Amino acid sequence: MKWTIKLVFEAVPGSPVGHDVGMIERAGEISPANVGLTIAEGKAQLASLQEQIVTAQVQQQFLPMAMPVCGPFSSKLRHMPTMYWIGSISR
Repeated sequence: MKWTIKLVFEAVPGSPVGHDVGMIERAGEISPANVGLTIAEGKAQLASLQEQIVTAQVQQQFLPMAMPVCGPFSSKLRHMPTMYWIGSISR
């Protein structure tokens, strides 16, 4: 048995972008010992999912306004809190 886990992101309605975030394979017969995910599999799948989601959020929300080539933001220091990082980007 093989499961493919796919994350579909739709920033623009009608334009979905898909990413394969993982795969789980189970060979042989199902038993109580191999039903569901192991802790390691669950952590790996969640980490992959989190990486895709955070990357998409940063690209959509912070990069367009934080790194302009010119304009009112180019001369100012910007502070951008995110789930994992608080930092400054300056030009």
